[in-house]
Amino acid sequence: MAKIKLQKGALSWALYDWANSAYATTVVAGFFPIFFGNYWSAGVSHVDSTFWLGISSSVGTFTIALLSPVIGAIADKGRLRKKALLMFAWLGALATASFFFVEKGSWPVAAGIYVVSLILWWAGDSLYNSLLMDVSDDDDVDFLSALGFSLGYLGGGVLFTLNVLMTLQPQWFGFIDGQITTLLSTLEDMQKAGTVSDIAALTTAVKSLSGSSEIVMAIQKAPVEFSAVFTLADDAVSSAKAFAVKLSFVSVAIWWGLFSLPLAFRVKEKHSNEPEIPFAAAVGKGLRQLKNTLKEIRKLKVLFAFLIAYWLYIDGVDTIITMAVKIGQSLGFSTANLITALLLVQFVGFPFAWLFGYIGQKTGPKPMIVIALLVYIGVTFLAYSIPAPPAGVENPSPPAPWLVFGFQINQFFALAFLIGTVQGGVQSLSRSMYTRLVPAEMAGEFFGFYNMLGKFAAFFGPLLVAVITKVTGSAQAGLLSLCALFIPGIILLLRVNEKEGQELARNFKRE
Repeated sequence: MAKIKLQKGALSWALYDWANSAYATTVVAGFFPIFFGNYWSAGVSHVDSTFWLGISSSVGTFTIALLSPVIGAIADKGRLRKKALLMFAWLGALATASFFFVEKGSWPVAAGIYVVSLILWWAGDSLYNSLLMDVSDDDDVDFLSALGFSLGYLGGGVLFTLNVLMTLQPQWFGFIDGQITTLLSTLEDMQKAGTVSDIAALTTAVKSLSGSSEIVMAIQKAPVEFSAVFTLADDAVSSAKAFAVKLSFVSVAIWWGLFSLPLAFRVKEKHSNEPEIPFAAAVGKGLRQLKNTLKEIRKLKVLFAFLIAYWLYIDGVDTIITMAVKIGQSLGFSTANLITALLLVQFVGFPFAWLFGYIGQKTGPKPMIVIALLVYIGVTFLAYSIPAPPAGVENPSPPAPWLVFGFQINQFFALAFLIGTVQGGVQSLSRSMYTRLVPAEMAGEFFGFYNMLGKFAAFFGPLLVAVITKVTGSAQAGLLSLCALFIPGIILLLRVNEKEGQELARNFKRE
């Protein structure tokens, strides 16, 4: 296969995926939902905490869905896509860093910051997508789009791994005296063994502590009672882990801001038929032009057909991303298993996103997207085959692992691996296929609609899963219902004529 040569600024563009994916993994998928429930919502019921977390996510999603096309239209009018992207990125990083200062129990403040940072992240991502055509052409667009996702999976995975280690092992990073974590482990073992009344063992464990830190002295001064010592040690470790999580948000902000610099200095915005105008004038012209965008998308009939297919299948993809952890919990998989599976998706996604892009550049994106969607359908059937736990059990045990060629395989890890092989591919090749069908001078505006469609798609899939799960009493059946999105999406995608769509985009003239 011929070597693919990237254009100037292409790698710098792709590195932005490395930069902003840290927010997606550490904040959105990883720590914020857990920390919001366990720390910032202290004193609030689990039901209320879940409700406000859902409201926060929905407000952010709905807001950016409405704003994306407006932002894109304004950016196109003033050649402001890169400038606006960097503004959103750095403000988003600043908002993420401010989580560090939110105190325990201050859930309204945390929720507000989350909504703001989420909107800024998505706004920047929409403009980042639109810059793809400024650093690529038909010979490398599929590969470059996949390279961005590939670097995103790797970068997000690397930082998330560090953040997980900081949280699970705070003593490794000096956030707490290692003796305290060892003491807590000893006390937990005593609790499990039912030897909490063994005063001699407890006294020995406490006297083994050395040092002059406040927590060491507090534990040594405490009455030699299991509950008092356990509470002090547990509170100290919990505080250290909370500090590690807060510091993780700061690390995301630094990572996001720092690795957006290559795009700032190396990527040049090329596609615009209009001279650059002041921001205020760009706002006015952009808003006036926006009302015609949907009408013009409908004129590009191939692009319109692709968007309908995309809306269907990306809804299924996003729903699996959103609901996988919750379904895993309902099946009895531990938090450690779920975090490990999330990391697995990141690191499997890195090489496979690159591979999908490389092959897609040779075959065209459509065949590879179809293959990815068929894998997703297979995942839903495999998930459906996992035995459901007994009804009414609040903390079910995980199901017995699959036996494959004599090897025991954790089902959730197997499904995570399969998803990791195609998730980056379907996202990146959808982006590059859309890039081929869009008039270059209106990239920001059209990618605003692309982003809006993806965000609105996030509503229907989870609702479908929720309704089917409620009716059947089976989370697996709810997941299987996503085939009602994947199958029509594949059928409509196969009817999209890429060559005709590219020709229409090249010859398109705005009225």
